[in-house]
Formats: sequence, structure tokens, C-alpha cells
Amino acid sequence: MVSIADRVAAPPPAGAADAAARPAPAKPAVVLPAGERELRIDLFRGLALWLIFIDHLSPDLLTWFTIRSYGFSDAAEIFIFISGYTAAFV
Repeated sequence: MVSIADRVAAPPPAGAADAAARPAPAKPAVVLPAGERELRIDLFRGLALWLIFIDHLSPDLLTWFTIRSYGFSDAAEIFIFISGYTAAFV
């Protein structure tokens, strides 16, 4: 009996009948040329840096528009999001 895990974990034995039925490897969603930056990651990183900068200023009207005024988190969670997105992207 052959399970799905056997097909993923190890190459099929020589002469196996299901070798031709193996699906092709998945293509990446976005392919970047070597040396090109991912602009979405840069956008969120820049947004997080600006929000952290504004949060460290003295309290005024501008600090009411940051993330920490509306929830239990601040801009540091954007960096957690970026690290997860980067790990999934790679």
C-alpha cells in the first residue's frame, strides 16, 4: 500500500506505475528577477517605521491616528506580519 506521504517524502521505487501520475511541482506565485526588491514588503516596513516614530513623539493630534490608539497592539505587530509574509514568500 502506498500513501500520499510516501510520494512526498521519498522518490518512487524504480519501475513504479504511479511515477507518471505524479503532479508537476507548484510554480511560485511571484517570480522576481535577481536583485529586485519586493515593494509590498518595503511599503509595510516603511509604514511601521513611521507609526513607531509618531508613537514616540509627545502626545498630540497626530498620535490619535496610529494603531496603538485603536487596539491592543502597536506598529511592532506589522514587523511580525512582515516576517511571516517573507517566510511564506521565500
